[in-house]
Amino acid sequence: MKARVDSSSLLRRLRSLNVVVFHPEDQDGQEVIGQLHRIGCRVQAFWPPLDKLPADVDVVFLAVRPEVLSIDLPWLHRESTPPVIAVVTYENPVLVEAVLALDAYGVIASPVKSFGLLTTMVVAINQAQRGREREKMLVRAET
Repeated sequence: MKARVDSSSLLRRLRSLNVVVFHPEDQDGQEVIGQLHRIGCRVQAFWPPLDKLPADVDVVFLAVRPEVLSIDLPWLHRESTPPVIAVVTYENPVLVEAVLALDAYGVIASPVKSFGLLTTMVVAINQAQRGREREKMLVRAET
């Protein structure tokens, strides 16, 4: 049986989230940042992506661009890595593979619109939280 999601507390929590946006300073980057501010999130923006995440990050938006594909991001694929939402400008097999390699919890397509960003963020946070809970259950079951 699936656990019931408390969407009202999750939506209230959005206003207290610390979000990092790794995106160039273009129209899409401005739209992502603007929408996050309208939601009430605390936003830090950088380009290019940093080797180390700032403290207490809850969600990461990452522009998946050709120049990012060769960058090693040491903060990825750790137990403490916050959910990553990929921002993609087009689809091709290389970018789809890159999004999968990021273990992205969601995708926002360019041109970025305000519609869909909130839902993608809520689903990403919920899935990340459920994944952490499953991991804890597995660890307890193994001990």
